[in-house]
Amino acid sequence: MRSVVFCAAAAALLCGVMAEFVNMDLQRHDTVGQSRLHRSILDKLSMVLPGAKPNVPVWGDVYPVAIFWLYAAIGTPPVQFPVAIDTGSNTLDIPIVGCTTCPQAPPNTFYDVSKSSTGSASCPDGCTFSNTYETCDLSDPEAPCTISGNYYQDQVSIGGLNSITGVFGGINYMTNNFDQFKYVVGVVGVAPMGGNQDIVSSLYAAGGMDADVYSMCFHHGSKANGTFTLGGIDSRLYTGSIAYTPNANGMGGFNLGLDDFLIGSTSAGSTFTGSVAIIDSGTNILLLTDEQYAAVKSVFMTLCQSTPLTGVCSGLVSNGTTLFDGTCYPLTDAEINAFPNLNFKVGSLTLTMHPRDYLVYLFYSNEKCLGILPTGSEFSTGLFIVGDTLMQNYYSIFDVTNNQIGWAPVNTQNCGSI
Repeated sequence: MRSVVFCAAAAALLCGVMAEFVNMDLQRHDTVGQSRLHRSILDKLSMVLPGAKPNVPVWGDVYPVAIFWLYAAIGTPPVQFPVAIDTGSNTLDIPIVGCTTCPQAPPNTFYDVSKSSTGSASCPDGCTFSNTYETCDLSDPEAPCTISGNYYQDQVSIGGLNSITGVFGGINYMTNNFDQFKYVVGVVGVAPMGGNQDIVSSLYAAGGMDADVYSMCFHHGSKANGTFTLGGIDSRLYTGSIAYTPNANGMGGFNLGLDDFLIGSTSAGSTFTGSVAIIDSGTNILLLTDEQYAAVKSVFMTLCQSTPLTGVCSGLVSNGTTLFDGTCYPLTDAEINAFPNLNFKVGSLTLTMHPRDYLVYLFYSNEKCLGILPTGSEFSTGLFIVGDTLMQNYYSIFDVTNNQIGWAPVNTQNCGSI
């Protein structure tokens, strides 16, 4: 998710090998077995010792609403709230009792300030809030989505760290087109901005983290669908070495400055050269400006001269509509493997998205859809956003102190399993 209004501020601490950090399980929500999931979570939470962190099981994927999330403990006594971890925004927001427009099914939990001995209304910038996001309606990425409600202040903790006093939005209304919130309502924005609404930086400032660094990987492991590391880098979660790219500032949050974008070995052209992509863990597909989308489609059509691509090339499409028109296809493994890699060139580093990443699975029809969508013209509302379909191949390190992003191949043996 990309917040329309964006602030950013960096704190300061040396980067390097981090001695102390907290690993947390991430989830990717599935509509199957929600009641069983909720009971399992409550059972596990009731068994963990104070200061320990729960290991939460994974319940699969939902396309196109898949989003990675973790638990934040809020209030006294602490209550566990599922929140999407979002590098594209910067506030903590959870649903409150009485939100009739919010999905009600577990694992969603609703905040009740009267049930917390440390909770109160708060007015950091006025007593009410209204946050508007872009790229949140996946049938129309140009359409905005909104959540609104009142501000609250209470004790907040993530990953068993000592709690801090945080300010958050209590959602009592959300628009019905908010795809990422249709199953799990709530978000913890981790883009740095400072202040008591910046939960991760506040945990660092309170001494709970060794560094203002957080890292994440997404993989279906034995315990969860990924791991989020607070305060450092866990060498068990990646292979090889870490390559750092500078944060291409100017848009807030963390961004990737591209030198080129290759489809296989073919450049998609000047519309990508020198462009800046937002790195957004709250977006589960690749989003391009209209101009970039047209350039990518053109290269794919040219590839048809040498490689027959089902769903793209003439004679291999249904009713004249392609994957680029939003039509989904039942693709075999061989047909998927015929598609090219997408390569993001940043200096000497190449970040790769494989066909299995951008041809996303539509579970209820056993088809593959193109996980790439246009967001509007680059001269108006269009945004270039890199989301989970690239990040799932890497252990991604967000170094606030040194204003850089680290990338290393994910260790699939450990991510989601420790």
